[in-house]
Amino acid sequence: MRAWTRLSLGELEAATRFARQATLHRNATYRAFATLTSSLGSLGNRSEAELAAAELLQRKPDYTCEFAQQQFFFCNDENFLERFVAGLRMAGIPSADTSRR
Repeated sequence: MRAWTRLSLGELEAATRFARQATLHRNATYRAFATLTSSLGSLGNRSEAELAAAELLQRKPDYTCEFAQQQFFFCNDENFLERFVAGLRMAGIPSADTSRR
């Protein structure tokens, strides 16, 4: 939640730091890795973002940008959603239509 908040505020380094901490928890879900992937992608740190994306896709192989948008059905902050998905795309997370090859 802290990472999402920081990402929504445009505080990308803080978002990355909180997301990275979340991934270290023993029971971390794919959402923590998605947030780390998006944060790193938004920072333009492509190599680390791609590594985080690989971890994310290992945990949730069918994860796509569209799935991410659906997961935030409760969010009405378009800027946050756009930033989150743009970061995922920078990291190489596929769109739904390209994931079904």
